[in-house]
Amino acid sequence: MGKLIIFIPFFYFLKSRLNSFKNLIFHSYYEWIPAFLILVYLETYSTAGLAKGLLLSYLAFISIYEIGYFINDFYSTKFEKNPRPRINEDFASYEVVSFIFFRLLVFSLCTYILGFHFDLIWYTFYITLIISFLAHNTITIPAVKTVTFLNLSFYRFFAPIFMFLSEDNFKNILLPIILNYCIFRMLTYMDSKNLLNFTERKTPSFKLAYYLLLIPIHVIIALLNNSNLPLLILCYFLLFNVVYYFIESVKSKISH
Repeated sequence: MGKLIIFIPFFYFLKSRLNSFKNLIFHSYYEWIPAFLILVYLETYSTAGLAKGLLLSYLAFISIYEIGYFINDFYSTKFEKNPRPRINEDFASYEVVSFIFFRLLVFSLCTYILGFHFDLIWYTFYITLIISFLAHNTITIPAVKTVTFLNLSFYRFFAPIFMFLSEDNFKNILLPIILNYCIFRMLTYMDSKNLLNFTERKTPSFKLAYYLLLIPIHVIIALLNNSNLPLLILCYFLLFNVVYYFIESVKSKISH
């Protein structure tokens, strides 16, 4: 059952990336919860309709994204100097085909149920996602891959919600999400690949300072958009890091 469950969409992600409580908390707070709150705040969907739409939309996304993960874990890592092992499994050719085929099938079913099977924006989003992940998995220059990772962080955040946002609302949150989520994730990626030369990146003080120093530009964005949403998005991520900073400060004082 351990290997078989990997073939179900989301469970490969769960086993290979969400394999610790810390990772689960991070993805929940930095991706799933803010995306959900933004959609609830901006749009007027029924609770049942929203839950169904987000579930199917996320399932469609993760089905495609896990194919990229799979290729990354079993092909791209062969060209990395210090690869991180994700899954201790071997896959026969027919299992690889089954893994990909089943996810494409789930993506197609979700697309049809959501009513997006004739929507150009839907298919453009996923075609460009696939191109970005293909580039990320084939480029061998680590510094260049930071750009493809930045692209992928954009897709990760917006995939469940972009079809449910109006054009104006999407434009309103685009830059704040790039600043608060995408670029921060890119720094994390660069650090994991030893592309950054400052050790402070992992400290609570750096994370707190990162979001505090984004306040001025968010004030301008809010004024230009005539909306308080950019500041609310910043406050959401800032609050998490304020709490994290004080918790770590207390722990440090206790240990000393």
